Amino acid sequence: MPVTLLKIILIGILSILICTSQAQENSQLAQPILGEIPQKVEDVFLPEVKGIKVEVWADSLTIPWSLVFLPNGDALVAERPGNIVLIT
Repeated sequence: MPVTLLKIILIGILSILICTSQAQENSQLAQPILGEIPQKVEDVFLPEVKGIKVEVWADSLTIPWSLVFLPNGDALVAERPGNIVLIT
């Protein structure tokens, strides 16, 4: 075997050993962060905010995913299943 081929094989083996040892160390460090219980929606939800009026202008959408307003005021809504709905 040529010397360069032996060097390549040794470098490959060392790389594998280093990567697996680092992966084992990282898996031991990856512990969930424990803290206080999250707030409930009722704690922060404000059903009526002064100066803001909420109106429903589209319903029957299937998981709305993206919204783009057109220059004439219409809107295109992309639904997660892949449909695009024009709202006038």
